[in-house]
Parts: sequence; C-alpha cells; structure tokens
Amino acid sequence: QLPKADVNAALRSVVPDLNARLARFKPVAMPYNAAALNARERQMVDQLVIALRQVEAMFWRQSDPEGLALYKALEKIDMPLARSTRRYLWINGSRWDLVNENEPFVGRRPMPPGHALYPADLTRAQADAYVASHPDRKALLFGPYTVVRRNGTDLVGTKYHDEFAAFIRPAAAALRKAADLSDDAPFAKFLRLRADALFKDDSNASDMAWLGLQKPKFDVIYAPAGPYT
Repeated sequence: QLPKADVNAALRSVVPDLNARLARFKPVAMPYNAAALNARERQMVDQLVIALRQVEAMFWRQSDPEGLALYKALEKIDMPLARSTRRYLWINGSRWDLVNENEPFVGRRPMPPGHALYPADLTRAQADAYVASHPDRKALLFGPYTVVRRNGTDLVGTKYHDEFAAFIRPAAAALRKAADLSDDAPFAKFLRLRADALFKDDSNASDMAWLGLQKPKFDVIYAPAGPYT
C-alpha cells in the first residue's frame, strides 16, 4: 500500500532549476526489432518484460515509496511542471538527485541512508545498541536482504521474499514461462534458477549459471545480484 501523495504541496517544493537538470539527460533510442525473432522468442521476451516490471516495482518501493506514489499521481496532471517532475522522478527512481549528491529535488527531506529499507530516523548507533541488547536478531536485522521496520520500541526484520511476495510471485512465474519458451537450454536453466532465487534471497546458483552461458542470443540481469547492481 503506497502512501497518499500531496501533489500540490510536492509541486510547490520542486527545485527551480528542474528543467536545467533534465537537460543534462539526452534520450537515446534503443529500438527493439521484433522482426528478427521467431514467434516463441517474441513470447519469451514478453515474459522477461513482465518479470522486469515486477523487479522495477520492488526497486521503487525499496528506494522511495513516497516518490512512487507521487510519480503515479502526476500521470493524471497535464501541465509542464508535473510532466517534468514525473520524468525526473523516473530518471532517479526517487525524489533524490543521483548526480547532485542525492539532494532532494522535491521537498526538503534529506535522503535516508537506508532509503525505505530501514526506518528513516534510525541511526547506526541505535541499530548497534539494539542488536547488542538482542543478539539473536542481529543476523536478520543486518542481513543484506532484510527490510527493517519499527514496532514500538522493537526493530522487526522481514526478508525480501516475504516483504515483496506480491511482486516476486508474478516475476518468478514470468521467468519460468520464459524458460519454457527458450530454445537455449543453459539460458532456460539460468532463468529457472533466477526464479528460484527470488524466493530464497540467494542468487549464487543462478549467478554461476549466468557465468556459464556461452554466447547466448538473449541476456538479462535481475537484481539484487551484487554490490554493483
């Protein structure tokens, strides 16, 4: 459930040089030539797109759920500032400017160090103090694939595959359908292992399968797959 966006307040708080910032990004055409693919390959690509859209939905919710709510709300507003703000939200995946030291370009709230994966007001000192008092929860709360929330004075951790189950299920289903449509057995194996990985928060087996691909006609990368993705 996304928070409700206050569109009017958000647009009043947009940085005055937004158009100049947008001008730094030039569209690059990346045409997709479906004519070069057979019918099964086109169906496979359609399934990969479905899976990728689910991953994108998860990313937005990890990065900036409020920004996503604003992005969706702005779609219905036909005015230049709304269109420009929406595009810059899409470029950054949040309300924070990736090429301006993560400063906010909508509102004044600084970027939380943990984005939406941790409570915005949680400091490292507070987290360390909490796990010192609750050592049995350290592995979960400090896990690389854990979302942390407050529950009163407690910190509660939820693994990605549980927190984002509503997106993981259709993403995995699409990956498996794509695998069934692939004529490249190693690539199909990679897709099935990647689907399994979404339910385990462990991509090692699928990473190894990806590394073993031999000049595949198709290639996709699904995160989280390492610190570089």
